[in-house]
Amino acid sequence: MIETISVAGGILLLAFIIKSVYTYKMNKLKIEASLRMSELERGYQPGTYSKSFSSRRSRKEFKREFKRMAKEGFSFKDPAEAEREDLERGIKDLEERMRNLDEILRERKSDAKPEY
Repeated sequence: MIETISVAGGILLLAFIIKSVYTYKMNKLKIEASLRMSELERGYQPGTYSKSFSSRRSRKEFKREFKRMAKEGFSFKDPAEAEREDLERGIKDLEERMRNLDEILRERKSDAKPEY
């Protein structure tokens, strides 16, 4: 009877340990994935803050992929610089819209005939 209880306790303890290890690994993977996503969103090179590879083979694959991305024109910019470029493009776009609106208003004024 005591042997059965100790075997059952050992099995439960083993199951608890396995579940704890699995939960730890899954949380670690989730954190790494979120770090990689935030790096790409902010324009940082992948692997700046996250661990991008776990073995020598994956490191080589990562370098090959990075070189391919660089050839295709994907660039990793400083987030502040990228934001500044976006703001400058937005300002130019707004100025163009303002010119178009002014031109439309001038045309409407010249087309309108005064009534006497």
